Amino acid sequence: MPESMSAVTLWFVAGLLAVLGFFIRFQGRMHLVAGFDSETVENDAALANLVGGLTLLVGALTAVLGGAVALKLTTGTVWGVYTAVVLVSTAGVALRARRY
Repeated sequence: MPESMSAVTLWFVAGLLAVLGFFIRFQGRMHLVAGFDSETVENDAALANLVGGLTLLVGALTAVLGGAVALKLTTGTVWGVYTAVVLVSTAGVALRARRY
């Protein structure tokens, strides 16, 4: 795939993540969260804030990565850092979400 298409794809995904993050965090649409069970969650708003915030963060990082791809500034290290940040952030949210 040409780099310009890769950048456009990353920006498209970033936009989708931003929309989903907005819906979850600011509108409380928890049905968008896989495995959400309203009967077992004590604080829906806090969980929506946490999960939606992560989704917005990953969307922003993906948009930045798309810009780096468009400007031909990516290396294996850049992709590795992106992947590590996403994985560590997701694991952190998964652990923090257990208290809600």
